[in-house]
Amino acid sequence: MRLWHGSVWANFAGITPVEEFLEQYMPPLDAPAKRTIQEMCTASKKESKAAKARVRRLREDAIIPYLIAFLQALVEPLPKERTPAIADTHKKVIPSLNSETHCTMPHVTATRPGIEAPDNWMWSHAGTVLDLKSRVDIFDNADRINNSEESKTALVQLAKSAHSLLMASRSCFVFVVTIWSSNARILRFDRSGFRASSAFDWTEEPRILAKFFYGLYTPGVPGARVHGDDPTISIPSPADKEAMYKILTANHLYKQWKIEHLEHSCWIEAVMTEDGKSFPVRCFTVGPPLSQADGLFCRATRVDRVLVVKDGTRLEDAKSGVYALKDSWRNESRRPEVDFYDVIRRYCVDNKIDCKGMAQCHGSVDLSSADVLLHRTCSAVKGPQRSDDPADSDDPNDREDPDDGQNFHERRHMRALLTPVGAPLNHQIAYAAGVIHRDVSDDNVLFDERAPDAVNSEEEWSCQGFLIDWDYAEFTADGLKAFEKLGRKDAMKYREIHKSLNDLTGTFAFLALELLRVDARGESIRHDVRHDLESFYWFLVWIILRHNTNHGHREGLQACSQLFDAATESQAAGQKSEWLSVSQLPRATLPFNIIDALRQLLSTHYAYRNAEDEQQNLETSLVLIPQPQIQKVEITHSQWLGIFDRALAMNGWPEGDAAVPFIPPRVKKQEQASQSLQIHAVRNSISKRKLEGISDPSETRAGPSGEGSTQPVNKKRRKEEATEATVAPARRSKRQDKPSQL
Repeated sequence: MRLWHGSVWANFAGITPVEEFLEQYMPPLDAPAKRTIQEMCTASKKESKAAKARVRRLREDAIIPYLIAFLQALVEPLPKERTPAIADTHKKVIPSLNSETHCTMPHVTATRPGIEAPDNWMWSHAGTVLDLKSRVDIFDNADRINNSEESKTALVQLAKSAHSLLMASRSCFVFVVTIWSSNARILRFDRSGFRASSAFDWTEEPRILAKFFYGLYTPGVPGARVHGDDPTISIPSPADKEAMYKILTANHLYKQWKIEHLEHSCWIEAVMTEDGKSFPVRCFTVGPPLSQADGLFCRATRVDRVLVVKDGTRLEDAKSGVYALKDSWRNESRRPEVDFYDVIRRYCVDNKIDCKGMAQCHGSVDLSSADVLLHRTCSAVKGPQRSDDPADSDDPNDREDPDDGQNFHERRHMRALLTPVGAPLNHQIAYAAGVIHRDVSDDNVLFDERAPDAVNSEEEWSCQGFLIDWDYAEFTADGLKAFEKLGRKDAMKYREIHKSLNDLTGTFAFLALELLRVDARGESIRHDVRHDLESFYWFLVWIILRHNTNHGHREGLQACSQLFDAATESQAAGQKSEWLSVSQLPRATLPFNIIDALRQLLSTHYAYRNAEDEQQNLETSLVLIPQPQIQKVEITHSQWLGIFDRALAMNGWPEGDAAVPFIPPRVKKQEQASQSLQIHAVRNSISKRKLEGISDPSETRAGPSGEGSTQPVNKKRRKEEATEATVAPARRSKRQDKPSQL
């Protein structure tokens, strides 16, 4: 909870007087709306009077019946299709949205409009929540966050609920309410931070909650059911699902899929570009997300597998080609990802490089250009960025423009259509085009789905990897020149404020040793291609130690933890330095000799030497490095790929050697209190994870390696305050040791 509180505290944007809060953040009220609000106040007069007479003397659980009775009467005048159900959920478990967090039990939950209170609650049922405390305001008289433990607990619970609402509904922003005695505040959360209203007496001033609930459930935006909903996302009809299922299964890769895979499908509006012309399309999501960031104050990147239908086209005429749709909230100071795709594509065209096998962006749209109120955040803290997205470091170049007052820490809602799902994007070609990825990690390397049809094709298929998520990328000097040649009108804007290549950006577990060393000394170094190549190496080691039980490391299941779990940059650098200096895995068999060959190549860069390696170099054909080696060697793509080419040409590859599912070792609760684990949890900000089952509250999950790093995401109320552990590496950014969220 301590780390959660730190995250929320760092992204608190201030308190606004309640009437101004409602005017600024709720839909405008016309004459009919004002009449309905008056009816809501009249309908709840009896209940507000009863609450006023009792709640000041009651504990939080005893306040719940009075609050529910008041709210039920308050919303009754709303149209039936707009009326939420108000339910006591303080003993109802609402399942977590990912496997690393506990379930929650908000005190009072209002459903989405027109939905009855379910027996088995899911976050997709909820429109807002109200959490109660007997006497404690989470803010003090100076409009700052109260530092008492009870206030911290209340604020963290609200933040967790807001996070779950954002993830479940894919909303642009959400609202939650804190109640203490007869007082209340309304809080608004978006992807850059949160704001709160001033306190008000809900029993004395029922009009305030009447305005709030009216605005929340009457958003006035076509397609939106709750204020903050993304109107570009809609639920398909059963007929739509049937039609799209036929199209999906016409693709040989998905012919075995069941219609149950489309249970949670939705329509998402996007833009596609062909022959230089852009046009609107509808994207039908298929199956669970390919990737989803689970942070609160972050880019909230989500990648879905989609079928694409042009506007005006019958569903039956849609093609079965599958695309990847990426949805994210880009920081104002970051360059749009499509810029990197365009520069790489231009380079391939100019140099007659076949783009057929490379991932390409087939359309990108800044949704805030059409609706800035919905698709642009308004809660970012000005000055040094305090978001938990490590890409948003406090770079001195990343400041507000004093002329226009623009806050470059705010976020814009972006949507990009990529294809194919699984085509390899060549890192070497990207670098030659002038683009450095800067975040090679487990979440950003996916594998090709497009295996040929075993029945209709004799083509030999091999699994190919490809890079995604170029949001942290940056141009080299040549790349920036190539970008400017494209004639983009905003080229100079990003040239003036873009993130320096000296910023430390990447995923902590996979950062190059050199980057860790200089950052530990408080220095900086230019992020270059060699650092990305080294990140590929650490990623391969991570895969071997997690998913191959025959790796032979003396630490067995704990090997990954021994290498990748670290509390500080200095500790991480020390562990990686030791790994590079001495062989840790069997060298006689594939694929382990590839790992060791790459290790030896990196050792030459860091000028390590030992007799064992020199003898091994005489026996292997994978590493072609002259001996003795006494000077640092700069690592290149040709050296790196040469090792793989020679290895792939060798005999002796094991058969039936599928990856073993990773099951994190349990960590004893008494071990959770160690200082190194708690510090490491701070480093573990916004890891992206697949949505799986719900974790057992009695267990502690493991860190990036499999054990060791705690995660401040316990979701059990009151007595269970044990911390949990992460299961994916943390993305890091220079000078930003922010608490993680989810």
